[in-house]
Amino acid sequence: MSEALKVIGRSFRDWWDEMFLMVGVNLVWGLLALALVTLFPGSMGAYYLTRQKALGHRVEFDMFWAGLRQYFGKAWALGAINVVVTFLLLFNIWFYSNITNWLAYLTLLWIYALVMWLGVIIYVFPMALAQESGGIRTTYRNAAVLAFGRPLFTLVIGIISLLLLALSLVVPPLLLLVYIPLAALVGNHATISSLDHMQRRILEREARDRDAGKREDAERERRG
Repeated sequence: MSEALKVIGRSFRDWWDEMFLMVGVNLVWGLLALALVTLFPGSMGAYYLTRQKALGHRVEFDMFWAGLRQYFGKAWALGAINVVVTFLLLFNIWFYSNITNWLAYLTLLWIYALVMWLGVIIYVFPMALAQESGGIRTTYRNAAVLAFGRPLFTLVIGIISLLLLALSLVVPPLLLLVYIPLAALVGNHATISSLDHMQRRILEREARDRDAGKREDAERERRG
């Protein structure tokens, strides 16, 4: 949980460091969202720019347009899948919750599926930017690996992200000036943190395997 809170802290810090740029990105994103056709590409542009900030690079507004253009088609594919799957899960929850027989208990299953799916969504856009190769299926597979590899971390990030969205909907100026770059920073920092965590685990496992191999070799030499 402490690592998740550090991710949130770094996200707020990065937003504050580039406050005027982030507000500008949010305003342009809001205008693009009105056209619908540029909603998802505009979101990807925000993720692209904030990924550079999360990696410690210097950021400029041109990065927003670069991300929008480069990932226009992929952003639409990912965004459409996210919306459709979320809608279907919500529909199933509504449908089964209105059944009066034993099938109503399946509502819990669909709620569980929705929670897991929302956890995966956190990593989808950032993972599309982070992966060096692969298509849509690879993006979702990698996002699922990150989400399920650190369930508590993902749960905390997800809850805070939902609270941020809810607060932005209740307080319109936040949605207009703050929300999308901050949410993108959270997603990017969470993805970077999870990838680093996974890399450390791989290195630790390889080190343990090497140590075990050395012990086995030493034991064989001793017996020989």
